[in-house]
Amino acid sequence: MIRNKILYLLVLFIASCCTNTSSRQNIVIKDDYPDSLFKYADMRIISNDSLGKDYNRQAIQFKLRRLSPSDKIELTDSFFGKSLPYDAYFYSKQSAVNQSTPILVLANADDYQSVIMFVMSSKQVLDRLELTLHSCDAVSQGNGKEVVNCHDRYSKFLNDSTIQLTDLKISINDYEKIDEITTMDSLSIDYRITSEGKIVQVKKDSIRSVKKKT
Repeated sequence: MIRNKILYLLVLFIASCCTNTSSRQNIVIKDDYPDSLFKYADMRIISNDSLGKDYNRQAIQFKLRRLSPSDKIELTDSFFGKSLPYDAYFYSKQSAVNQSTPILVLANADDYQSVIMFVMSSKQVLDRLELTLHSCDAVSQGNGKEVVNCHDRYSKFLNDSTIQLTDLKISINDYEKIDEITTMDSLSIDYRITSEGKIVQVKKDSIRSVKKKT
């Protein structure tokens, strides 16, 4: 009788341990943005070249995982609004900063494309930052003269909480002429994610260069 009782208690103890372990595993595994959804490491430089590697030219769409309607409500609708038609894809999940997690999303809308970082905590967007940009426009044309302005941005993570953005603003005077003059303003800004999940500027440097085509 005593032996049977001990065996019975042992079975109950093992079952209880298994149940608790399973429960703990479920808590650990449950994640709205698990790492398996994302392609890139934390320190990857985000540039137009890296975006091109994930674009399927035959299917005319990105190979990245598209956000579900509920994901868009949670993340990107706060940036674009609900009325604007756009596509959004998971790009990367970064290391947590205190209680917040930076989620990177690739967004597409007509002539707009950018990787946007959303700093999240408990399914709430605390702050956001556009990590890439690309645009070129002819700002003036006439008398055989064309002026083109371009704006490019690329980014990299210096550490888990610090992001460096480089903005290049280029103005080309007399575009495609033998004596065209290119003015380039390079602006480098370091941003830091605070313990409250806000993005603040911590450093800024700028350089201007003027070059005549030879």
